[in-house]
Amino acid sequence: MKKIIKNVFNFYVEGFRSMTLGKTLWLIILIKLFIMFCILRPFFFPRYLNEEKLGETKEEHVAGELIDRGIKEKDNILLIDTNKK
Repeated sequence: MKKIIKNVFNFYVEGFRSMTLGKTLWLIILIKLFIMFCILRPFFFPRYLNEEKLGETKEEHVAGELIDRGIKEKDNILLIDTNKK
């Protein structure tokens, strides 16, 4: 069993070593992921659940947001008359 795992691992290691274009593409992918998750995420996706509300738990906050957004969506629905002649 250990020999099979070692052979599979060596297969991927040797394949990665022989890549030329693939290494560059993986480097670009890793740089983009770093930029998205470490630099852009704090600015565009603030952590609302870590803010302390007035005695409100995280569950109550999420439930309230879902209900409020559901009511807003319901008010914005366009009614289309399908009985036109």
